Amino acid sequence: MDVSTHLNAELTQAQAAAILELIQREWPQPDWDREAAVQGLLHPGEADDDASRYRREARRYVIWDGDRALAQAETFARTIRWESGVEKTVLALAGVVTDPNERGRGYGAAVVRAAFGRVDAGEFPAALFQTNHPGFYEKLGCRKVANRFADHRDRGGSNTSPWWNDFVLVYPADADWPHGPIDLNGPAY
Repeated sequence: MDVSTHLNAELTQAQAAAILELIQREWPQPDWDREAAVQGLLHPGEADDDASRYRREARRYVIWDGDRALAQAETFARTIRWESGVEKTVLALAGVVTDPNERGRGYGAAVVRAAFGRVDAGEFPAALFQTNHPGFYEKLGCRKVANRFADHRDRGGSNTSPWWNDFVLVYPADADWPHGPIDLNGPAY
């Protein structure tokens, strides 16, 4: 099975729309504006803020059937801060989704393995992400972590975790990972 890798800015309008429609089917947003979403993906803006930079540098791993996206995952670099003050740039994994009609064919595992290839190649020391399906990722060589996470940029001063899913995982399972609090240096993904 062929997994294509794309930078957001290199996607065609049709490819961006197909990926976003796949994501919308899995995580529907009632006020979703297809055209605005496509433009936001292809043209993330020139601002030097982290969100714009992440979107400009994001890579998509996609399995295509013609012009239809069957599965996709997204990665980008995220610099986090450990309690000791050490900063590490890790691979952020987000938006892993498979078309509901195509599940059970290994497409999700294929796009995740392709994404983790950046860690395997030494580009990042580890990948960090959230999920409600840890078993799927543990089969791919990940492990759950129990750190307390925060986002120091959260102006609301919330002490709650920025993650919205139940589990946070790292790849690879044997990654050198601290036990103390971690600052995500931005919103969860």
